[in-house]
Amino acid sequence: MTTDGDDRQRILTGVRPTGALHLGHYAGALENWIRLQDEYDCFFLIADYQVSDHADDIDRVREAVIEVATDWLAVGLDPDRSHFVIESLIPEHAE
Repeated sequence: MTTDGDDRQRILTGVRPTGALHLGHYAGALENWIRLQDEYDCFFLIADYQVSDHADDIDRVREAVIEVATDWLAVGLDPDRSHFVIESLIPEHAE
């Protein structure tokens, strides 16, 4: 997490939890995200609202959110150096 007075620029990026993460996610995004979390105030978003609107199984979407966050931790994204954001947990987003 950042402290007061931190003047780093911010980055907001994320994914929709539509399936298991794979090597393409790592090479295409996650490898860069790991590096960026030391240089920027990073917000990594799990965009589950966009998936839940079209999902037949909401429980599967919830499981996918947990899988994505777990995978992020496994590859080296660090919630002490960045922010994990689950879109559906921000009530103001839907207003």
